[in-house]
Amino acid sequence: MGLLPFLLVGLLAVVGLLGIHLHRQRRQRAWDRLVTRDPALEPTAAPLGWDRHRLQATCASLPEGDRRYGLELGVEGPVTTTVSGQRAVLPCAAFRWWYEQRRHDQQHSHRYRTRRTTVAIARLPAAVPTPVRIGPESVLGRLGVTRGGRQLESSEFNRRFRVECPDDRFAVLLLDADLQATLLDAYQGRSVELIGDLVVLEGTPAHRDGSLGSVVGQLPAVRQDLGRLVAALPSQLWRQLEGGRTHLRQPGGHP
Repeated sequence: MGLLPFLLVGLLAVVGLLGIHLHRQRRQRAWDRLVTRDPALEPTAAPLGWDRHRLQATCASLPEGDRRYGLELGVEGPVTTTVSGQRAVLPCAAFRWWYEQRRHDQQHSHRYRTRRTTVAIARLPAAVPTPVRIGPESVLGRLGVTRGGRQLESSEFNRRFRVECPDDRFAVLLLDADLQATLLDAYQGRSVELIGDLVVLEGTPAHRDGSLGSVVGQLPAVRQDLGRLVAALPSQLWRQLEGGRTHLRQPGGHP
C-alpha cells in the first residue's frame, strides 16, 4: 500500500510529459504546414536580422523575464499594406516570444513559469524621430485613480492605453482620431512600439487561422493585424518623416 501513492505520482508525471510531447508535435506540424503552404514565408530565428538579445534590449514589450528568454516558431515574409494611401510591401516577421518568470511557493524555493506572447514586426518606409510605446493602461489607470504617460483628448483612449513618448507634439501627430479609433476597436490589451524604422505589435490577436492548429494559427493573424495597423498610421506622419515620400514612389514599396 505504501508504494501506491508513488506509483500514482509517477503515472501522472508520465501522462503529463506525454501530453507536453504531443502538444509540441502538433504545434510543429502546424508550423510546418504554414511554411509549406505559403512560399513567401521563410523560417527565421532572427526576425528582420534582429537576434533575440537585440530585440529584447530594444523592445519594452518583449520581457527578459527572470531567467531565460527567446523566440520560437518564427516566420518572415512580405506583408502588403497601404502607406499614406499608397500600396506598400513591407518586410514582416511573426513569432512567439517566451520568457521564464520566477514564482515563489510556500517553501520559498524558486520555480519558473514560462510565459508566451505573439509578436509581429515590420520595417517601415521611414524612421520615426523618437520612440513611441502604446500599451495597456493599468487597472488603477482605467479606474482613473492614477494614470501615466501622455494624455490625449479622448478619455476613453486614455482609460485603455498608456502612451510613452518623449515628444508631446509627435505623440499628437501620430495618434490622430482615426488611429485612436482603430486601436480601441482591435488592439486593446496589446502593445505597439515604433522604434526607428521598426514597428512592433505584441499580444494575442482576436482572430486566428482556423486551418492551423495550436497557437500557430495566431501567426498569420498577427501579420494581418500589423498590416492593418500600418495602414491606419496617419498621412501627416509620413509627410513629416524624412525620406518617407521618396521611398513610397519606389515600385512595390521597396527602396
